Amino acid sequence: MMKSEKKEEKDWSAVEVMQEVNEKLSSYVDALEQRNRELERLRGLATLLQSCLTVEEAHAVIARTVRKLFFAESGAVYLFGSPPQALVPVAAWGDYVPAGNFLPWPAGWALVQERSYSGDGRYFPVLCSDGKQSGQDICFCAPMVSQRETLGLLYVRLNGNLPKQNGADRRRVIQYKRQLTVTTAETIALFLASIKLRENLYHQSIHDPLTGLLNRRPMYEFLEKELLRTTRKKQPLGVIMIDIDHFKTVNDTYGHGAGDAVLREFGLFTQKHIRGGDFACRYGGEEFLLVLTEASLENVKQRAEQFRKEARLLGVRYRGRLLDPITLSLGVAVHPEHGQTAQELLLAADAALYQAKADGRDRIATVRQHTIAEHARQL
Repeated sequence: MMKSEKKEEKDWSAVEVMQEVNEKLSSYVDALEQRNRELERLRGLATLLQSCLTVEEAHAVIARTVRKLFFAESGAVYLFGSPPQALVPVAAWGDYVPAGNFLPWPAGWALVQERSYSGDGRYFPVLCSDGKQSGQDICFCAPMVSQRETLGLLYVRLNGNLPKQNGADRRRVIQYKRQLTVTTAETIALFLASIKLRENLYHQSIHDPLTGLLNRRPMYEFLEKELLRTTRKKQPLGVIMIDIDHFKTVNDTYGHGAGDAVLREFGLFTQKHIRGGDFACRYGGEEFLLVLTEASLENVKQRAEQFRKEARLLGVRYRGRLLDPITLSLGVAVHPEHGQTAQELLLAADAALYQAKADGRDRIATVRQHTIAEHARQL
């Protein structure tokens, strides 16, 4: 072979090597750019979840964002709904279609164990199929767990979107996708748990734990808004202040547990007997307050009388003993007759309640303006 031919063959081999190196470098750069985009989307998911105020908002963000994060794959996000035992798909993408309440295998084990098993029982940070069978897609099932509470499941299927020839590259992609699935599931779980905690704390701050009714904190806001609305529409608004008669006697005779039982039962009774647009709260102690929207004085009196009569039929039991029937004293006030502002209206209802108790209890009362002014001076 001539020297020139040998040199030519050597140069051609060098070119092939350089081309192969360039192809690998180009592949690595593309993979790196893809991973950077995915990590940026993951950071975006965290930022959006951090700004959510409710679980419903978080569900919408998850449904919109996770499909972009795994756009080349198929999958779904399952979250526990109501009742808590029910897993609900809040997002699905690619060619995966959730089948009702049935979860993809082996999601059940992932949830039960709060970690994962493969078919041969080996431990994994996320449950996955091994992909060894011909045509089998590799899938990941990552449970979303935070503070020992399982919130849902992230299911991702790679759809055969893997390098075909290079075994090392294939393993790297599988490992990366598995880790991305785990990290995404952990991110969602972390922020969902935080949102649920904030919702629970807010719920506790505005609800009375004994009766389940709202407390005075949201009542003022509701009353102010309703007064603005009713004034604009020139509609009436009623307020009923309620006191359980001789409540101290119940505590003294049967103990505070019996008093709590009375308050609980009356709270349930109140929730069942108010309209959807009305407002009921535990005002304090054994006092309760109802705000009745678009209700005239006559309508408010009728509702108050209905409450008084039906409350007597409550059979409250404590430690197997039937307690004495409940009687109520009720003070009625209506906007605009008895007050223009929330403070004036509450003062009028409170004065009427005092009047009902002074007249012998177990009755309804309204008061005149001069009585309201006198009551305010006494307070």
